[in-house]
Amino acid sequence: MPVNETVLLFNEAELRGHVLKLLRQADYEVQTEVKLPERFRVDIFAKKEDMTLAIEVKKESRGIPDDIIKCQKLLRLPEVTEAYVAAPELVISPDHVAFATSIGVGVISVTAAELKWVVKSWRLQEARLAGSRGHPASVVAAEVFEVNVAARNDGQKIARDLEARCLPAGPFVFAHGSKRKYNRSSLYPDNSWAVQFHIKVRPGTTAGTYPLFTIVTAQNASSSQSSLNIKVRAPDSKEV
Repeated sequence: MPVNETVLLFNEAELRGHVLKLLRQADYEVQTEVKLPERFRVDIFAKKEDMTLAIEVKKESRGIPDDIIKCQKLLRLPEVTEAYVAAPELVISPDHVAFATSIGVGVISVTAAELKWVVKSWRLQEARLAGSRGHPASVVAAEVFEVNVAARNDGQKIARDLEARCLPAGPFVFAHGSKRKYNRSSLYPDNSWAVQFHIKVRPGTTAGTYPLFTIVTAQNASSSQSSLNIKVRAPDSKEV
């Protein structure tokens, strides 16, 4: 039997073990059956230096397209640097390679002696928060007004552990019943998150323009922050 056909005799667990052995020989630290956020489970997690590879191992040709789609989703996770489908060399077709290449998923061809990195995985841009704010043009002393805070993930990876906060100071305080902060576990690429704070102007506040600080943070992205200039007008003046 040709040497490259010997891997076809492995069952899927044996094939996974063979891939693990070859990764260790290449100085990767490996884990198996790793559970990740978003309810994902990965066959192999391989770490070396500053990269973490998520690898799905498939023995038969018919399962490869589904694993390519799964790996595309895995690439969005901040815990994953690159994602690959690994399968015996003799079951990987040109269509598999073309499909994986078109959506940025890597392909590893497994032989008895080595791992061949047929297609290199893309590395997606980290999560990036872009913010927007909404508030009245002006307010008066003792008035309660709304501040709308929104953040959009303009990156390619999921943003994790978000928190939106408002820091009223000087003439501003939280209105009765207003939330002080909001939390969200994740924000997918091209998705937005909007929250609302209710702020009260202290009675007797002198007319003028005052800052109101708002911020949205994430575990794996730079914060979106803004110091809003809120105009407090005299009670008998009209809004311009």
